[in-house]
Amino acid sequence: MEFLDEKTLKIDRVETILDKFVVEFTKMLEKYAKYTIISGYVAILLGRSRATEDVDIFIEKIEKEKFFILFDNLRKNGYNCFNAQGPDDAFNHLLDNLALRFSRKNKPIPNIEIKFAKTDFDKETLENRIKIVMPFGNIFTSEIERQIAFKRFVLKSDKDLEDAEHMEKALKGNINNKKIENYRKILENYYASI
Repeated sequence: MEFLDEKTLKIDRVETILDKFVVEFTKMLEKYAKYTIISGYVAILLGRSRATEDVDIFIEKIEKEKFFILFDNLRKNGYNCFNAQGPDDAFNHLLDNLALRFSRKNKPIPNIEIKFAKTDFDKETLENRIKIVMPFGNIFTSEIERQIAFKRFVLKSDKDLEDAEHMEKALKGNINNKKIENYRKILENYYASI
């Protein structure tokens, strides 16, 4: 893997079932909303060998009518939202800062968990996303340094700490430690204020 520029990371990997699911879903999603993938799937993309049942995504806040079209299009293309009764209920979930879960019909795993980017940190994560270029498709994820900081200093579970360590090792020499430290300070200040 190599950075083609500051915002583009090329990864040569064999497509997995999870990758196929994510690329297909995000191709539809990006027609309606800017998105960024966060959390464990980012470490998996960088070669971490671990399972995940869901892929977490922030999307920009979009108008209700646009969301309804997205929701309808996802249904027509074989996706099911299994924690909302319909588009109105789903949109209200997002407004209430709750996640929506989408999967292929009759296949609850894997699934995509979508939330509106609500906090300033969430919105910055969305704005500062990077493009991941793979042989089978492109997706957008949060900056790796931001992911490392969030996993190491906020989530802190064994799995998250291992994800952070793996990402640093996978991109050794391409990680900006000053950025990680800066994100740590931002996160500490944010969580101290709530």
